[in-house]
Amino acid sequence: MDANTEPMLHIFADLAVRDCCIERIRISEESVSAFAALSGDRAPVHFDEVHAREMGYSGRIVHGLLTTMEFSRLLGMFIPGPYSVIHSIKFDYRNPVTIGSELEYIVTVSRLSEATRLVLLELEVTGDSGVCIKGVGQCIMTK
Repeated sequence: MDANTEPMLHIFADLAVRDCCIERIRISEESVSAFAALSGDRAPVHFDEVHAREMGYSGRIVHGLLTTMEFSRLLGMFIPGPYSVIHSIKFDYRNPVTIGSELEYIVTVSRLSEATRLVLLELEVTGDSGVCIKGVGQCIMTK
């Protein structure tokens, strides 16, 4: 799937444990600049090569929240989908992401609670350095 893929209108009864969606994107210089303009975060580690290397990185690194932002679209449009609202989300950032990296996003249903229409999700981002981000999310289904 990509940015032009139409939403999948799942209702709670459509979902099953191990359902997943996967998307690959490349983090561009333009994405980093746009995120910085929106967030106001112009920390040197994201824009100054020398500073990033002095901090022990191989070069400038991408904002952590930029790398996880894609999950908003994946959860809201695909799994669980447009009839869901994010209830909670937690991320562990394991490896830095550099500009130009191709990332693979994986959302997997790990548990379903029929009584509350709660969907528990495993969230993962992999890139050039292996697993970059692991996370968990909970979404409530309205239908």
